Amino acid sequence: MIFSVQELSCGGKSMLSPTTRNMGASLSPQPDVSGELNTEALTCIVERLESEIIDGSWIHISYEETDLEMMPFLVAQANKKYPELNLKFVMSVHELVSSIKETRMEGVESARFLVNMGSSGIHISVVDFRVMDGKTSVILFEPAACSAFGPALLALRTKAALEREQLPDCYFAMVELDIQRSSSECGI
Repeated sequence: MIFSVQELSCGGKSMLSPTTRNMGASLSPQPDVSGELNTEALTCIVERLESEIIDGSWIHISYEETDLEMMPFLVAQANKKYPELNLKFVMSVHELVSSIKETRMEGVESARFLVNMGSSGIHISVVDFRVMDGKTSVILFEPAACSAFGPALLALRTKAALEREQLPDCYFAMVELDIQRSSSECGI
């Protein structure tokens, strides 16, 4: 993981904000204590989003990069507030399977994962991981309808990756929630 700095403009002044970048071979950014998002940077992002909603420019703006940069900080905050959640953010199904294997080897019996569809775009689903009576349960909660390309692709990739790894006593299920209605990128 590499932390870099991004210059933001907020209220007529420039400021620096930490961002994370996935550098390929390593797992997705899981911010450590030194990678906290400062309040001023977060306020600036919220003000910009509110302004874009008010002036209508949001319809022409892609928020993918903002979503992906903010997600590790949101995950860190969720884990800080609810430590038993044990939430992790992964950028691909490959990273999900690696993280599940690692989590299982560490003896952790319950975790949640936010998994992105990978390099082909942004669509995020939630995965619940549990070990019960020595058996691994993996449930993918898909917020959109699986009749859409991105959600269907992510679900199929997840199922295929778990089958390919042949995790012992691993059971996979998927729940289609069909509550997400946005037609563009879906992170936060």
